[in-house]
Amino acid sequence: MSESPTVSFRPSEASGEILFRAASAPIIAIVDTSFQYAHDDTGAAAANPAAEVPSPVNATVPADLALSHVDLAIRPGETVMLCGQSGCGKTTVTRLINGLIPNFFHGPLTGTQTICGLGGAGDTTGGANAANVTAPVPIETLVPLVGSVFQNPKTQYFNADTTSELAFPCENVGMPSAEIRA
Repeated sequence: MSESPTVSFRPSEASGEILFRAASAPIIAIVDTSFQYAHDDTGAAAANPAAEVPSPVNATVPADLALSHVDLAIRPGETVMLCGQSGCGKTTVTRLINGLIPNFFHGPLTGTQTICGLGGAGDTTGGANAANVTAPVPIETLVPLVGSVFQNPKTQYFNADTTSELAFPCENVGMPSAEIRA
């Protein structure tokens, strides 16, 4: 007879609802993570490219820091919604989860990021923790595990017809054409 997982119930601070949380390892774990874009989305240089990512001891946070000491744990089966004001870091968190940070968007990154059991400590600032850094997880490793849905799904399409749209991700991971058509 297998043992059922330990569960806990706690009231949600936001709405008063009761949340169910199974005692299992997080599928996404972001711990004490800070990030500053080296360039903004337009390609212009960041306001202060030489700025350090603040340490927990230093309470000042540069205005151009996209994430500052973020902690997030998402367990299997949970549904999570990121919400907040424009510029608060929602898109940056999703870019971190799907591997666009640090593989495509570069800049100082500290903390620990584990996605589907992959990853670990990251420190691209050259600081004291740089020797303990885990290499970034390649995007092609995360593609079959992590996906993003845009706010407006119509802006997410790459092809004009459904068949081509469904074939597109299969082609990107190198699936043989015969298998795609099957």
